[in-house]
Amino acid sequence: KRGDVFVDIGAHIGIHALPAAKHLSGVGGRVFAFEPGPDSIAKIEVATKGAGLTNCTVVPTALGRAPGTVELHAADPSTLAEVGMRSVYGSGDVIDSVPVVTFDSWAEETRLQRLDVVKIDVEGSELDVLLGMEHSLRSLRPRLVIIEVIDELLQKAGSTPDEVLKLMADCGYGVAGETARDVLFRPETEANLE
Repeated sequence: KRGDVFVDIGAHIGIHALPAAKHLSGVGGRVFAFEPGPDSIAKIEVATKGAGLTNCTVVPTALGRAPGTVELHAADPSTLAEVGMRSVYGSGDVIDSVPVVTFDSWAEETRLQRLDVVKIDVEGSELDVLLGMEHSLRSLRPRLVIIEVIDELLQKAGSTPDEVLKLMADCGYGVAGETARDVLFRPETEANLE
């Protein structure tokens, strides 16, 4: 929709952020791509510049429940699954130490007035991200929140799918659909209409 704001948390190399930015460029929309991995940040920035997209802002930080720093690990080197992924709970070598902020503090600092669609795919840290964005979820009421919910990844972070579902319900969101990896949430009034 005109003026939409899409936030891609765990943007990696921009698989979702770049097509969204291209689509939204014609309707005055914006994309904020949160990615802490230095190598991934470089790839998104090159691709954004190469495509001439001026409406995609790469935010080079991790999101969490509290400010600080975390170490990013590579994926397990003995498998080809998730090659190039970086995460707090990865089983490979430490890649870098990166800053962490809460989404709510970033939104306040940047005076974010609108939030329409959110995608969260952070390899197990989803609950931490959500705990740091509760105020924004309640006040800005994005019409769609897509969260990767994989039990084994959440367990590595000490959380569960039930905790993610409960937090979203407490913020006023209901499940609007599921894929093999993701759960789609909408504000309760919209979820109940579909």
